[in-house]
Amino acid sequence: EEINKHMEEATKTEAELESIRQQYQRVAKRAALLYFCISDLATIQPLYACSLSMYMHYFKGAIENAQKELVNITKAHEREEERTLLEQAGEGEGANLQAR
Repeated sequence: EEINKHMEEATKTEAELESIRQQYQRVAKRAALLYFCISDLATIQPLYACSLSMYMHYFKGAIENAQKELVNITKAHEREEERTLLEQAGEGEGANLQAR
C-alpha cells in the first residue's frame, strides 16, 4: 500500500518535471539559435565576432524585452476581455429594452 502511494507520487512528480522540462526546452532552442546566429556573424565579417559575455548581454536583453512584451500582451488581453464583458452586458440590457 505504501509502495503504491510512493509510486503514485513519483508518477505525478515525473509528469510535473516533464512539463517544466518542455518549457525550458523551448527557451533553450531559442537561446541556441540566438547564440549560433551571433557566432555566425563572424563568418560574414571578423569584426562581428562576439564573446560569450556579449552574447549573454544580448540574451538578457532579449529576455527583458520578452517580459515587457508579455506584460503588454497580458494587459491588452485583459482590456479585450473587459470590453467583451461590457458589450455582452450592454446586449443583455438592449434585449431587455426591446422585449418591453
